[in-house]
Amino acid sequence: MVVTSLLRRIREASWAEWLFALIVWCFVLEYATYLIRDDLADKLIKLVMFSCMFLMAFSWRALFEFRERQLLLIFSILFASVALPSLVGMDATGLLQWGKHAFMAMVLVFVLMREEQVEGQISLVIGLYLFIAALFSLQAISGFLLVLFDGLDINTFVEIGRRPGQVARDLGLFGYANALQNPVEGVWVLRAQGWFVEPSILGAFLVFPAFVSYGIFRDDKRFSFLFLAMIAFLAIILTFSLAGYFAILAGVLFLLLSKPLYRLLKGSRFSVFLYATIILAVFGVCAKGMLHAGVIMNEINLALVQEISTESETMSSHDPASRDVASRDVAASMTKMFARDTHGQSGRLFREIYAANYYISSIIEHPLGIGLGRTLGTSRENSANALFFWAISGGLFSLLVLILFFWHIFSRYCHPLLMSQVSIQRCVAASFVGHAIHDLSYGNWLAPFFLIHLAVLVTLSWRMDQDA
Repeated sequence: MVVTSLLRRIREASWAEWLFALIVWCFVLEYATYLIRDDLADKLIKLVMFSCMFLMAFSWRALFEFRERQLLLIFSILFASVALPSLVGMDATGLLQWGKHAFMAMVLVFVLMREEQVEGQISLVIGLYLFIAALFSLQAISGFLLVLFDGLDINTFVEIGRRPGQVARDLGLFGYANALQNPVEGVWVLRAQGWFVEPSILGAFLVFPAFVSYGIFRDDKRFSFLFLAMIAFLAIILTFSLAGYFAILAGVLFLLLSKPLYRLLKGSRFSVFLYATIILAVFGVCAKGMLHAGVIMNEINLALVQEISTESETMSSHDPASRDVASRDVAASMTKMFARDTHGQSGRLFREIYAANYYISSIIEHPLGIGLGRTLGTSRENSANALFFWAISGGLFSLLVLILFFWHIFSRYCHPLLMSQVSIQRCVAASFVGHAIHDLSYGNWLAPFFLIHLAVLVTLSWRMDQDA
């Protein structure tokens, strides 16, 4: 039923809807991936795609639902709050950075614009997302296997023009490898990343298609979508990204626990807040457990792992010569890849939490924020933790608006979809929560594909209201 409806809307979509959806994804992928290395070409592609979206969107009759007006109003206030410090301080660099972020975030406005074609438009956006995710997942898995079995040249280095000074190993069709690791002698393991700048970003990109493909399978029993879900989840696992694992964990918990907890607490005025808080508490405990397991792995002696694996294979195999070496290397490699050092960023539940004292003192000194001019590049103020990023840039007011923004999204959009009888709707909402939690560790909630995820969430909620 879901797939049939989705395919029907795609088949019935007009050429204008197809063109708009393709332009949207060209814009999104140009921000998300680093396939185009030349800085000038990158800027030109973004500008042309933005101009096309602008002209096409505003040539239609833009009809925003009341909920979307509220959402976009809060989003606008959030953006204004990080522009204010730069305006007051006459910080031209900060205003330029603000303009770049606002330019990127306009994709949310364009996709949410409504007319009669909205169903075909959003169906195309979802369909293209799943197709692109399938290609990226296969790319990530193939690259991982080829590197593991020494089937790729890993000695070609390139500088990414859009990231001055950042060098990555070029794997050609299989993307980049700036997180290639050599846990034991003679074994190379690739943290899958494709053409994304970091493995964690690939993990974030695949959260939506992984959950939604599973939801479509649950609704229509199409095994092709189960296959897509499996390869997407496998690709996330092969990123070895703790943030990606947390996203999956949070999504699964909200998918499984939201309905029963809400029914249990339905008599309370604060039932939505309570069940969300309970699930987040369960998530915190489970995430701590995952992190602790990684810390234990980090303390394991790899030589001992190899020795134990060798002895085990020797006892169980008639021809151990060709098997025990590979077995011990794989065991040691996986132990190393999943290990987490408590003294590093990957050994903490939230990225850069170790610098919380510095960020808090910065907020106290600058309660209105410091703008975006001082959060460039590798400066100390440029936090990868989304909460710190917004609090430092826009101050306490920005932080409060951000909290309101996400509470509005959860209560108005996520909650109704989580209570739905349709699996794909529940999966979109659950995956959005996981995606948002991912960006607490690595992101700032402005990536265009995150905003596409939000636009799909809003549109499905609107459609469910229309059908009610």
